[in-house]
Amino acid sequence: LMASLWFGKCKPDMNVYLEPFVEECRSLWSDGVQWVDPLSGNDRISKIYTTSAVCDSVARPLMQNMMQFNGYQGCGFCKNPGVTVSKGRGFVRVYPYRRESTLRNYIETVECAEQALDSQQPIFGVKGPSVLYNIPKFDIVENFVPDYMHCVLLGVVRQMMALWLDSQYHTERYYLAAHIDNLDFRLLSIKPPCNISQVPRSVTLRKYWKAPEWYAWLIFYSVPVLKGILPQKYFNHWCLLVEAVSIMLGESIFTNQLDYCSDVLVRFVVLLEKLYGVQHVSYNVHLLLHLVKSVKDWGPLWAHSAFLYESYNGCLLKMIKGTQGVPLQICKKFLIEKALPLHATEMAGTPKGELLNYFIGTNRKIKFAEEIEGGAALGRSCQRVLKREHYLALHSFVDEVDPTIIATYYDRIVIGKEIVHTKLYTKAKKRNSYTVILKDSSFFSIETFVILDRGCGRKCYALGRVFQNRNFKICSDNALNIGLSHIFPVSPELGHLVAVDSCVIQQKCVLYIYLAKLLLLFANSQTVLNCADRFLLVSICVIS
Repeated sequence: LMASLWFGKCKPDMNVYLEPFVEECRSLWSDGVQWVDPLSGNDRISKIYTTSAVCDSVARPLMQNMMQFNGYQGCGFCKNPGVTVSKGRGFVRVYPYRRESTLRNYIETVECAEQALDSQQPIFGVKGPSVLYNIPKFDIVENFVPDYMHCVLLGVVRQMMALWLDSQYHTERYYLAAHIDNLDFRLLSIKPPCNISQVPRSVTLRKYWKAPEWYAWLIFYSVPVLKGILPQKYFNHWCLLVEAVSIMLGESIFTNQLDYCSDVLVRFVVLLEKLYGVQHVSYNVHLLLHLVKSVKDWGPLWAHSAFLYESYNGCLLKMIKGTQGVPLQICKKFLIEKALPLHATEMAGTPKGELLNYFIGTNRKIKFAEEIEGGAALGRSCQRVLKREHYLALHSFVDEVDPTIIATYYDRIVIGKEIVHTKLYTKAKKRNSYTVILKDSSFFSIETFVILDRGCGRKCYALGRVFQNRNFKICSDNALNIGLSHIFPVSPELGHLVAVDSCVIQQKCVLYIYLAKLLLLFANSQTVLNCADRFLLVSICVIS
């Protein structure tokens, strides 16, 4: 739902701009929404309230009516005042770690707003009341979240890359511009699965990287690419951020894991000041200290990120076709886009309904597909007698297999929401969607898919080879014993060909070969990145 749209050269007065939205929220809470229960046929009324607000660090203080991050006490989550230090040719406000920083709360913030209104001066960073105070059950502090897309990916991660590669830091020990060719060689050799929207791009093009690319760099690419190039103490420091964020992006997170993440992030912030200088302890770095509480309150980082909203901003931009009346263009096309599916449903079974379905893309069908347990096989099939090695693999997995049986071979299948390829699939040369993790937590390289009918229905099997685990310590930070829990080292020597039921495929992997002697498997679950669709992703790194 799009509640409002602002078009102008400057930002609006938020207390005026948000007032209609606040009134609507009050109505949804007091009057609710009436609907008919399809099971009982009874009329019901559901009351709706606002749970959280997701925005970047520029919009957040405007909505809270607080000081911005470059002002005194400009953090909207705590009372850390920050300090002003010199940087380059000017000055910048930074937020060194303070153990005694006090968290803000709703009651004190409202009191400070009243005092600020009377004195016409900010009180503890609060400039005055916000219209959001009037939303029922909405906490002006607790219900705002430090969005990890802006704070971590477009903030801290991009800042660290600038420190390593920008020429203004050429005298520092962590400067890596002399190793750009080696970095690019490692990075561009990675073949991600098709879930990741874009293949890796050169670090020289990093100013064009989007948030999904920074996500892939942080979680999957950076550790194997930087290992052995970034000096060890800086590499260990970077691994702290990788470890904490990968845990907080999981599907299920335990309390002891969050306590561990809190310690890891505090160490990251403290060490950043020692290794890089206090002038680089930016507000985004400070926000890392508030991520754990946000996860405790609202769930994993992917559950309250701005990816969904930023993605739809791109859709709104595509609605602009001319230079005149831009807001009206967006509003008209937005309403048409929302109305077409309703009209298509009302006209179902008529030529007009079919035409509307064609335009909105609901009647698209896959030409070649065969239903299998838990999914479907895609593309053209090939029918032939089983190869001997395939027969031996299947015979060791199932009770009886006729060596003369005609088998159906496929190169692609869909299991759950995962599209998985075979190693021989030639249309995705820059992708690796054939390295997967199975439900028994073993890692598997798929060579082909075979569908057999052994008299009890057609069943799909994946034929491939299993990776063998290896002991390899990636990070040597002994203070917190950082293990990078989403990384699993394995041997590049694969086992013999085996068969598994295709429905045991759980998630895909990113394969990276490090010095050709070792494979590292990275496992993580999160929301990416294409219109906030959920998927599980594992990354494999090979170290030789």
